[in-house]
Amino acid sequence: MLLRIVKVVEYSSLQHQQPRSKALAKFRNGQAQVLIASDAMTRGMDVEGVANVVNYDMPVYAKTYVHRVGRTARAGQPGRSYTLLRKEEVRHFKQMLKKVDNCKCKDYSLPSSVTEELYESYTEALQKLKQITADEAA
Repeated sequence: MLLRIVKVVEYSSLQHQQPRSKALAKFRNGQAQVLIASDAMTRGMDVEGVANVVNYDMPVYAKTYVHRVGRTARAGQPGRSYTLLRKEEVRHFKQMLKKVDNCKCKDYSLPSSVTEELYESYTEALQKLKQITADEAA
């Protein structure tokens, strides 16, 4: 099986401007295929070629959701957004979406067998992320 190496960069309000600018430049010029961004990037940033936005956590406000997913489908280009939700968040999310115009959302549930299979990798990734975040905050 051929594995594709994906370069990931971060854009966060916890960073100084220079690392954010470098990360954005790498994403824009194709040196990075994934840009993990905080809500620092939701407003006013126009980045071409964003095909997908993944919301790791559910936004509290409909306006925040619109700005997050607005990073994709720019200039008439197609785009998709995905929001990862726990079962107990679905009802609130659907209520929030009623405030959003032109919102076409489809439900998709992962079987527990899939999530259980990924649990260990996910837990390890979260631990690494916590360490990186702690190092940056220090």
